[in-house]
Amino acid sequence: MTGVPSSTWFSAAPHWEWFIALYFFLGGLAGGSYFLSALIDLFGSREHRPLAHLGYYVAFPCLALSGLLLAVDLGRPLRAWHMFIQSNTYRPMFKYWSPMSIGSWALAADYVRRRRWAASSRCSEDFSDSTWPATRESCWP
Repeated sequence: MTGVPSSTWFSAAPHWEWFIALYFFLGGLAGGSYFLSALIDLFGSREHRPLAHLGYYVAFPCLALSGLLLAVDLGRPLRAWHMFIQSNTYRPMFKYWSPMSIGSWALAADYVRRRRWAASSRCSEDFSDSTWPATRESCWP
């Protein structure tokens, strides 16, 4: 027992290690910086563009570290692929009733999307100076 009392009388105290606490911190940092960067990207001017880029560049490694921390917390990190692939048929496995499966696939899809954005030169600095975000060139990571 960790010595930490339960928050209710009907459940046990969580047995999370520092991996999960750091995962929550990095996940919140990634989500917050990405959200603020998206707002700056949509409604900001050309002068605010470096700040939006900084937020995107902060969110990407935080997301990568979050997935790594979850895999390490499993105890046997090399078996993390079992969240995505059936071990007997080697086919993709998605369990719509499992929050763990949905979250794993969502993290993987978001990681792939952000990795593709970081590797591409899709986002250029010369975009229209229009004040309405819908008419300005979209630069979503």
